Amino acid sequence: MRIPYVRWSWAFRDFFLSLPEIFEAMAQVILSMGSNLGNRLETLQQGVSRLSFEAGTVKQISAVYESVAWGFSVPERFLNLAVMIETELNPRALLKLIHEIEESFGRVREGSTYRSRTLDIDIIFYEEDVIQEPDLSIPHRLMHQRLFVLLPLLDLVPNKVHPIFGKTMKELLEQCSDASDIQKYSDFEFQPSFVE
Repeated sequence: MRIPYVRWSWAFRDFFLSLPEIFEAMAQVILSMGSNLGNRLETLQQGVSRLSFEAGTVKQISAVYESVAWGFSVPERFLNLAVMIETELNPRALLKLIHEIEESFGRVREGSTYRSRTLDIDIIFYEEDVIQEPDLSIPHRLMHQRLFVLLPLLDLVPNKVHPIFGKTMKELLEQCSDASDIQKYSDFEFQPSFVE
């Protein structure tokens, strides 16, 4: 049965009028990812793939950096990177998804003690939002103290201004007191692949 022309006209009109709302709903988010157990680089690759399928569009990925553990001592070194995504998820929904992804890689959350993990994902920035709640802090409350966060950020947004400190990522790096052993490990080649 042919659909009357007037119905198509109204449908298209409503769709195009809703486009600004669709684009306004997209948020630019920067995440920090790390791994120090198992095949670390493969885990990061799979983690980025999961984000691309479930969280939004991956826009940029930093190089991969290798460093000693921060805040605790273990022989296994971490690989870390930063990834920029565009997502329709609000901060709470994104945090919930991140926890689900981490748990699917075997992460167990027990208290606030630092420990080795197959995959760790932290929200560093969500647009210019400032959220300070017991279980969600944006910008990440310790980002400016960690070289393994700041160096990857310099690959992506060196001139981004921290909404609380009013300083760029370059400036935060210059003032960072972290003396951890850290070096570039490799560039990151993103090859999306579905991971169950």
